Parts: sequence; C-alpha cells; structure tokens
Amino acid sequence: SLARVSGSGDTLRVANVSDESILVSAVANLKRQCTVFKDREGTLEAEGVLLPPRSTISLFIVLRPVLSPGSYASGECRELAGGLRIVGVSTDSEKGKKLFETTLKFMGTVGFSLLQLRALADPLLRGSLAAAEDPAAAAHSTQLVKGKAV
Repeated sequence: SLARVSGSGDTLRVANVSDESILVSAVANLKRQCTVFKDREGTLEAEGVLLPPRSTISLFIVLRPVLSPGSYASGECRELAGGLRIVGVSTDSEKGKKLFETTLKFMGTVGFSLLQLRALADPLLRGSLAAAEDPAAAAHSTQLVKGKAV
C-alpha cells in the first residue's frame, strides 16, 4: 500500500509512504451529515489534497446529523453509521491513475442534550444560586454557609 490511514476523534491522518507525491480525496457516503475538510476551520473540503512523498496530513471530520424537530424538543439520540472513502491518485506521468482506495466505517451516537434547572426546596441552596445574580444575596448565603446569624 502507498498510504497509511489512522485517526482519533475528529481527525483523520493520511501518511504517504511512497517516494512520489499523491493527490488524496476523502468523501463521506452521508454527504449531508458528514464532511471531510483539509482545514480545521471547515472551509476547504478534502478533494485533491497534495500529499508530498513520505509526509503526513491531517484531515478533519465534521458531523452534522439530521435530526427530527421532535428530537430537539425531547433530547432524543440515535445511531449514525457511515463510511469515509479515501482515494489516492498519481501526480506524475500517469496523472490521475488511481493508486489506492479504502473505505473506513464509523458509528456514533448523535443527539441533542437538554439541561433544565428547577427551583430548589432547600433555602440554603436557593440562596447560593441567588448569590450568583445578586451581591446582597451572596453576602446572605455566605453567612448561612458559615452558620452565622442573619
């Protein structure tokens, strides 16, 4: 093989183990939900990226899962399974000749998290929460925490 592919988290590393430059492209089969970019900012898709001899590049994977409107309201999660197709082509006299192709499969859980705060029954804790908004309440809650009279 002319290339070695590895990754973790949102980064995919592709190493050229040959003595020739190659052009690398990485495309997801879930085009609306997963995109591979050659920059961390997500502005340049990983299409025809020049990989010099004996070098390594990092490509960045961005997931944008499609969730139903009800998922956002309820905090539902679902499994997302897909594949990334990585292709390397020649840049020398046989320009465009496919040198390798591999597919990486991935699975993950995607969803929307909800955080809800409710009124607390304990007046000591309620005072501590109010302290974050009102300096006078902060003094009051400090006195309560230290066990001093109000």
